[in-house]
Amino acid sequence: MVRVSVVIPIFNSAKTIARTLESVLNQDFAYGTEIIAVDDGSTDATAHELSRYSSRLRIISQENKGVAAAENAGAVAASGEYIAFCDADDVWMPDKLGATVAALDCNREAVLAYSDCLPVGDDGVPIATSLVPSERAHAPSMQELLRSRWPIVPSAAVIRRDAYEACGGQCTELRSYHDVYLWMLLRELGPFEYVARPLVKYRKTTVAERTLRDERYYDTFVYQVRARYQNSAETLLRATRHGCANLLGYRGLLQMRSGNLRDARHSFARALRREPIHLRNALRLMRTFLPVRLALRLGGRTCRPERTPSSGTAWEFPPGRGAVGDESRRIQPHGAQSDRMTTHWSRYHAAWNKLAPPLRPNAEVCAAIRRLLCERAGPVLLLGVTPELADIAPRVVAVDRSAAMIAGVWPGNTRERRAVNGNWLTLPFAQRTFAAVVGDGTLNAVDHPSGHRQVYDELARVLRPGGRAVFRTFAAPRRCESVAQVRDDLMAGAIGSFHAFKWRLAMALVARQKSPNICVRTIHDSFSNEFPGRDVIARITGWDAADIDTIDVYRHSTEIYSFPTIEQFQSIIPAGTFSNVGFADAGSYELADRCPLLFMDLRS
Repeated sequence: MVRVSVVIPIFNSAKTIARTLESVLNQDFAYGTEIIAVDDGSTDATAHELSRYSSRLRIISQENKGVAAAENAGAVAASGEYIAFCDADDVWMPDKLGATVAALDCNREAVLAYSDCLPVGDDGVPIATSLVPSERAHAPSMQELLRSRWPIVPSAAVIRRDAYEACGGQCTELRSYHDVYLWMLLRELGPFEYVARPLVKYRKTTVAERTLRDERYYDTFVYQVRARYQNSAETLLRATRHGCANLLGYRGLLQMRSGNLRDARHSFARALRREPIHLRNALRLMRTFLPVRLALRLGGRTCRPERTPSSGTAWEFPPGRGAVGDESRRIQPHGAQSDRMTTHWSRYHAAWNKLAPPLRPNAEVCAAIRRLLCERAGPVLLLGVTPELADIAPRVVAVDRSAAMIAGVWPGNTRERRAVNGNWLTLPFAQRTFAAVVGDGTLNAVDHPSGHRQVYDELARVLRPGGRAVFRTFAAPRRCESVAQVRDDLMAGAIGSFHAFKWRLAMALVARQKSPNICVRTIHDSFSNEFPGRDVIARITGWDAADIDTIDVYRHSTEIYSFPTIEQFQSIIPAGTFSNVGFADAGSYELADRCPLLFMDLRS
């Protein structure tokens, strides 16, 4: 019996379809699935790539009619109770189907279940830790869908097939906004369920792609929505119009920056047709009639050429947020401070004084790091604002993405030390600036392996030849205990501190899901659902209630931590870039054996 029909619409996706198919085929889902690939008139090598999987999926070929028509064709051929769409450049996490289908099974009234996503660039590297902002981390009401464009990605959704058929499927007149319209139609039929963790690696489209696609079908979308919902959807339509104008205005800024004033003029004019009363876009349009050099000078920093980030991150404004390209503000890369990150780290710094080893380094750890630095001459870069490491060397520059952490934890700037706001994956420093780089849990605060690789790339850029990097790591044991074993030790009073317990639980959860990465809210949820109440734990262990309550920092958080084994840490360190790689013990505190110091030298 087929429970889930996976429909994959494909157009010219030869470069990405194999990765997508592998993620669908390798689902940890014990029930029947069928995979239907709809080739929507591809002209590249898509057909050849699909032929390699022909024995494991059904292939439908049609003339190019757009994503909506391709999804409808797949749905017509489907026989499952549920339909799950997956775009041909997205990747599912192994538990994607299991988690979303379980949500629908638990609520027979729900017509759709969806999850958060991990936005990635063309290279598959994450550009943010979550797609869904904290204020929208819930299933939407009909009123909310009529007010704003809800962050539901087709690849993250599973739909009851009878509901999809009842609403008539996708509107084939729309090649953009079709998913937004479908969610509205489905919500009329029943509630949605939201799975609050990233289960899809979602490729973020470029400004050019999104601008051309959205603008072309904007008027059709407005017509369809007004015809069905009349004035009830005016707030949504205003926000959509503003987002479309934003994309056009920002595209014009990029074209102006590259010196292409003719195309920039066209983009600004189209933006003004959407929002005629937009002074900045009007001024920008006027500047396109000036000589290139003068236009760039008058445009401020936003219009001047920027260095390309070493990680290949795309630079763009979030569509629909404020005035596009505010000349007083520098364009920020994805992943450099978001509301979701700010929420997590704001709570984290508020609980800082309640933390203790292994979550914070003690004097033994600091002394061991100093020994490993070998008194290297020159400035030292600290990734994070760990106060115990603020004076680890005579001259220290700390960088952290969270302004709240800098304000709440950093001991203050002096002549010899300072903290700046920035992203570890795109460090705001010139090449060969630092003699050494240090961090406490730095690598555990990014995902493995892609986040680790980005950190190593940046280390190679900012370190001087022969420079050393030293990080305290939190390494899962090769054979990790189970959650049940952690619970047994807890109830026996065999765990010394709540902070050691948290890390043991996190590592047990990582072992259970067979991936080094974990959304930190999963740690909180496991503690709440699989362990006794807090008062019982406090009575058995003698732990202070305030220490136990630090687990609430993780509640609803979308931050991703990683707990690789030592072997997994070592496996992705580029041997051609770094030498003298090793691990050193540091300290005798509880769980110190899982917190070794990783050190490496940049090759000269």
